[in-house]
Amino acid sequence: MRIRSVLTTVLVALMLVVGADYVALAAGGSSFLLGKTNKTAKQTTLVRTANGPALKLKTKPGAPPLKVTSTTKVKKLNADQLDGLDATDFTSTVTAIQPPGCKKLASATSTPAKITDLGTFTKASDASLLRVDYSTTFAVLSSSATGFTYELRIDGARTSAGLASFLLRPVNEPVSGTITGIFPGIPAGEHTVEVWAFTANDPASDVFVDPGCYNSKGVNNVYVTEQL
Repeated sequence: MRIRSVLTTVLVALMLVVGADYVALAAGGSSFLLGKTNKTAKQTTLVRTANGPALKLKTKPGAPPLKVTSTTKVKKLNADQLDGLDATDFTSTVTAIQPPGCKKLASATSTPAKITDLGTFTKASDASLLRVDYSTTFAVLSSSATGFTYELRIDGARTSAGLASFLLRPVNEPVSGTITGIFPGIPAGEHTVEVWAFTANDPASDVFVDPGCYNSKGVNNVYVTEQL
């Protein structure tokens, strides 16, 4: 009797396994084998009949839960965040400033000196990057120097990323131009854009921005762009 009971149990188990494989094959596919490369000529669809995600992938900390081999864009697959930042964080804010015109240093040397404040702006985030563009006409009316440098600063400080300067050569002739500077590390809050100047060697006098006093014609512009 005991042998008959064991045989009956084995036969029932075999019928269940064969029945499960038969259902999978009848649905038009083979069983999915874990730890193996599964191949099929048809699309595989997973449908959950109850509410909630149809697929959940779990892995060890530090390991990616999914790996793909194609760079083709997947329709309707949206990423909510990138490095912890939402799409709304990637914004650009531009502040337009009408700076004063007809400003000058009565005298200048190779030591940088401020000509004038160009205007103020408010920075929204500590983490954002600033770009400042200043367009005007530059002129040094009296100098024996071979060159003259105009420089943008914020709150009296130079940028830590390259230069924000304009080289005037030759001097004694008005030249229109634009200074562009990138300013990282500026904290949130109100700040002042300034224009400074210094000579390459010999002293100079009447160091102008907007020497023709055309500020009312809109020839002088400052744009402060904040980008995260």
